[in-house]
Amino acid sequence: FSKPTINLLLIISLVSGAIGIGSVNYIALYLQTTTGLSPSMAGLLFVATTGGIAIGSIAAGRLIARTGRYKPFSIASAALGVISLGIFSVLHAGTPLIFIALVMLLQGFGVGIGQQVPVIGVQNAAAKADVGAATGTVTLTRMGGAAIAISIYGAIVSSGLTHVQIALPGGVDFRNLTPEGLAALPQAARALVANAYSDAFVPLFLTASGMMVIGLIAALLLPNIRLPREGEGKAGAAARA
Repeated sequence: FSKPTINLLLIISLVSGAIGIGSVNYIALYLQTTTGLSPSMAGLLFVATTGGIAIGSIAAGRLIARTGRYKPFSIASAALGVISLGIFSVLHAGTPLIFIALVMLLQGFGVGIGQQVPVIGVQNAAAKADVGAATGTVTLTRMGGAAIAISIYGAIVSSGLTHVQIALPGGVDFRNLTPEGLAALPQAARALVANAYSDAFVPLFLTASGMMVIGLIAALLLPNIRLPREGEGKAGAAARA
């Protein structure tokens, strides 16, 4: 922890966990409550996110191997996260699914291109004897970021729905509706519930976007280090940086 580069990479890893892992369940809930998708269809829509992660991860891996630079990918990843989550914050309950899928694809691509940067960075920055511990710390911070974010997101959504009152047939509390119960509501009532959830998710997406801004700042502060090529060693890479 004495090296600023490692500390910056751990911050990026923390934010990555908060967004890439912590937001998944809440985006699924957002899809079910604002678009009327069933749980299985909402899960199917995550193919866009998964595809973006796969494409971004493969592309970034090849480019990092070719250029030896990981900082640009960390910056791009955080910037795309800020943009995609910012777009999520302005979506409304009637937004077409194809547009939502494109935003999810963009978010997934952003996650993918920066996914391995903290691991690569700390393994390069740490002393040989500390590589294992440093790699484990990256994983720990990523999981910690996810756990913290899940708690924060839950509190935000719950707070946003606490004072909302919607009169539903049979006096049912809309906060207790299952996806099936939501789908069974009359169109007008379903629209009211969808709008209530859409409004409750706005501060969540803004908070997540703010977290990504922190990650972006950390990425911008990273030194522009070139990774050593095979057989070169860190000293040779530093000389050629």
